Amino acid sequence: MVYSCLYVEAQDNVEQIAKPLETWAKDFPQEKVHVHTDKPYYMAGDTIWFKAYTVIGAHHQLSSLSGALYVDLISSTDSVVSSLKLPLMAGMAKGNIDLPVELRSGNYRLRAYTQWMRNAGSDYFFDRPLYIGALSQTGTQAAAKLTLDDQKKGKAVGMDIHFLDMKGAPLTDKPVDYTLRTNSELLSHRKVKTDAQGMLHIAFDEKDLRDTTNAFIVSEIELEKKLTATHVFPITVQYTAANVQFFPESGDLVGGMPSRVAFKAIGENGLGISISGTIVDEQNQSLITFNSVHAGMGSFMLTPETGKKYQAKVTFPNGETKNCPLPEVKSSGYILSVYPQEANDTIMVRIMSSADRLKQPVQLVAQMDGEIFYAAELNVVRPLTSLYVPLEQHQSGIVQFTLFHEGQATNERLTYIPRPDTLVVKLNGLADAVKPRSESVLDFLVTDVAGKPIVSNLSMAVIDESQVPVKEEKRSTILSQLLLQANLKGYIEDPNYYFTNISNERLDHLDLLLMTQGYRRFVWKDLLQGKIGKPTYPAEKITSSISGKLLTLRNGKPVPNGKITLFSTTANIALETKTDTEGKFTFDSLFLTDNIKFTIQGRTEKGSDKVEISLDGIPSLAVTPNKNTADFSLNVNQQLNTYFESTQKHDAELSNLGLESRMIKLNEVIVNARVEKKLPISHNLNGAGRADQVISGNELGTCPTLRMCLEGRLHGVVFKVEQTDIGPVSFPNSTRGGKMLLVVDNKQYNTNSDAMDILGIFEQNLIDPTQILSIEVMRSPSLTNMYGQAGANGVILINTKGWTPNERTDYSAQLYAPKGFSVTREFYSPKYRVSERLDALADQRSTVYWNPAISIDKTGKGQVRYFNTKNPGWYRIEIEGIGANGQLGRKVFRYQIAK
Repeated sequence: MVYSCLYVEAQDNVEQIAKPLETWAKDFPQEKVHVHTDKPYYMAGDTIWFKAYTVIGAHHQLSSLSGALYVDLISSTDSVVSSLKLPLMAGMAKGNIDLPVELRSGNYRLRAYTQWMRNAGSDYFFDRPLYIGALSQTGTQAAAKLTLDDQKKGKAVGMDIHFLDMKGAPLTDKPVDYTLRTNSELLSHRKVKTDAQGMLHIAFDEKDLRDTTNAFIVSEIELEKKLTATHVFPITVQYTAANVQFFPESGDLVGGMPSRVAFKAIGENGLGISISGTIVDEQNQSLITFNSVHAGMGSFMLTPETGKKYQAKVTFPNGETKNCPLPEVKSSGYILSVYPQEANDTIMVRIMSSADRLKQPVQLVAQMDGEIFYAAELNVVRPLTSLYVPLEQHQSGIVQFTLFHEGQATNERLTYIPRPDTLVVKLNGLADAVKPRSESVLDFLVTDVAGKPIVSNLSMAVIDESQVPVKEEKRSTILSQLLLQANLKGYIEDPNYYFTNISNERLDHLDLLLMTQGYRRFVWKDLLQGKIGKPTYPAEKITSSISGKLLTLRNGKPVPNGKITLFSTTANIALETKTDTEGKFTFDSLFLTDNIKFTIQGRTEKGSDKVEISLDGIPSLAVTPNKNTADFSLNVNQQLNTYFESTQKHDAELSNLGLESRMIKLNEVIVNARVEKKLPISHNLNGAGRADQVISGNELGTCPTLRMCLEGRLHGVVFKVEQTDIGPVSFPNSTRGGKMLLVVDNKQYNTNSDAMDILGIFEQNLIDPTQILSIEVMRSPSLTNMYGQAGANGVILINTKGWTPNERTDYSAQLYAPKGFSVTREFYSPKYRVSERLDALADQRSTVYWNPAISIDKTGKGQVRYFNTKNPGWYRIEIEGIGANGQLGRKVFRYQIAK
């Protein structure tokens, strides 16, 4: 581990803290991912073009630890719409997601992570909200609004949904089938009709809001026979009431010591709200007034007295008042304050101590991502101790200051250190205005702040702002992600606000955020006691391995010197290896592409097939909790009104020219849906999708066994191994107790008599995973009643594409379809004067140019060229990237296409 500007006094005490941290940093180097997309939002039928930057450690070096990156597009109902696995080359990957033209408008998420990042937890993934609008394939539109009850102080009590045709006429007296649900439970289901204004009112029961962080309404309106329109509306209520929390600086209020207290006020929708208030003591005497200054945050100074209690009288925007108790006042302790001094490259640290702790040694440690840049033991002899920590050679980012006393972490303070270490990007050849359909040739000059050329790798997007307006403060950027969001837990409102038009005021607001936001990559107590353990998920390399064990069929004992054959007829691969003394085998250095299938076959040394293969693997990642639901919009098409109308306009122009438009494709979808015979996709006795949880087949990913794909993904379900007549079998159990009923299509499997089939389905790929359409889980009594006593503990229903259960006699071979690297496309930058029709098609671009791989050489130079459209207006160039030494860069330019 590198110690930058490390000052060590009282070596033994400091090393007892530093060494565990050094071990953690070595065993758990922190990877972070940022994904740069060409646009901030999209329409169905678009392509999401993106580049991923994976960095490691405090200096943001491009990571060589992981060789594979996973990128998922997830809907607001927690369905995985698209899942990519991409090779990481020198820490970078590029890719694209083609959005189906029939995709529903709504709130989506773009999630990116490496297998190694799973060790730190999903809080530190790249996980950003993404609005996707859509033209209606049924000629309908729907707008929703939460209804509030004034008598209940503004609490949400229901939702009004207005159904209209595309001309704005109400859809009256139409049957609507709706469900109110979370991703793990069906809360209610009703069939109703719209009124004379095309309205539908849905009332919330109190229990409906107990899990509103992921609750939503799915409505299906019947337009005509066999033609329905489906809409999804999130219930954008995070709390049953506005919430205020108070955070004394570095941890505690201590009697007789002046302390800065930060606060954060959050409304029902999870966003910050403006508040004001007064701090009063036990005699109700007013001491201090306060006001929030940004996103519901603010602070005040308070010198509390030991033994007294304090509370805040808070006034909310709607006039409601509330008394909130402040944290308890401690009689003994410390207060740790930090003040970055940018002018002289230092941080001033102040330590206040109660009288009983004077003349006692304390240790102060400052670290970023496991790298210590200051560690010292101090003998606190005065009530106030001040020192200056040097910042030379340090980089921008969040630093954690921790104060230790008698081997325990007593105080903690986060601070952001702004440094002049970003890339400076200049473009030569960029005019203020250019001619329609002209070619732009742009020459890059990339340096550090001192003007020294920097070798770097950039990505660049050019978009038409008349179609896609951008609010810079709401954009997810390489700065806001790698310097802020990848380090903090929880939701951050408008994170790029802190990196746009940077001023002392905004840095003060960032300081408030760090005083009120969670930071827990590790817990000091666990670290110092050696309780961190080892990583669960190994770093995945660019090449893969397939490993497992060969066991005897009768008693499950290892088979040494067995022959293992791995082959794929489609990929023309045939490999052989032998098992070791423990029956283990491995096929190494496999470069796997998408949609590849293997058969793995085992034999004993003498050629017997009375064996079975058990494959190793890492459980697939379930859909992780969405911490950004406060950014959800009830009406996405209205939210993207400019882009929606622009898409409609350009789509009509394409239709007039006889070119394939989105609406033509949508009409084909509708015609095919009416003409084609609808295959049975669900055998649920309650009706398709009437379940507590539904997982589509394409969400299962690729795992060695179905159990490994489902473990941790099914809510309220655990797999427990029991000894049976045929050996150990893993049965699905409800967390409420008892084995669950397994149903495959229409066939039920009794957990006692069908153990062999259950073993084959969950552990031995008796069902080809690619043949699974969906899995439905029913735990609620209202849903399990249809299955009688057999389903009393819950039901797992597997719907397939027509699987026929046959008696299985050969357990010596397994089908395995690992997730290989996804196929990606290159962005096509058109040239003009090819044909009038193609020129007209090129003019419809909202993304004029995208380049994910701009190499800047040692002279700091590089070049791009592209053709502009004919459409007049403002265009936006957005550039992001990383320098050879981890310098982060972002720059936005704007220019016009003249009329």
